[in-house]
Amino acid sequence: MPPNLDQTEKAIIMSTGSFQVRWSPFHNRYAVRRGFVPFPFLSIQLELPEIVSRIRRWVRQTNRRRHPGPLIPVVDITRWDIEGFADNLYAMCREFFAIFDETNRAYRAAYRARAAVEENRRPGAPRRFYGIHIIDLSVEPFAFYTTPEENPIVFGP
Repeated sequence: MPPNLDQTEKAIIMSTGSFQVRWSPFHNRYAVRRGFVPFPFLSIQLELPEIVSRIRRWVRQTNRRRHPGPLIPVVDITRWDIEGFADNLYAMCREFFAIFDETNRAYRAAYRARAAVEENRRPGAPRRFYGIHIIDLSVEPFAFYTTPEENPIVFGP
């Protein structure tokens, strides 16, 4: 059974706080490249009707696009029965935050994969370099071969 209107309101505010911390323009660019509608900016300083309005606008734009899966339920403001409104509101916001979590998880995984590739490079190497690699022979493993001995063995007079 979905929560009542008061519980739904608290859940939306809590989810908005989590969304605000994890949302970034880079996450939005990643989502758009994969065919999602840009996620709206949500803040816990916004009033609840404004938060719901932005989520509703995003859901309507998403439903207009072709995407796999069923359509996300949209809050119908013209309905007067409060139970139907609360159920719809809860379902719409739940789907919105679930989709955000999925794309955020994928974005973070891709970000970590790029970071792992960068970590596996040679220490001190430039990030990406497609030119000629010049080996610095004064660096530790090669220093033994390039520095002269202190007391060299001299043959002959």
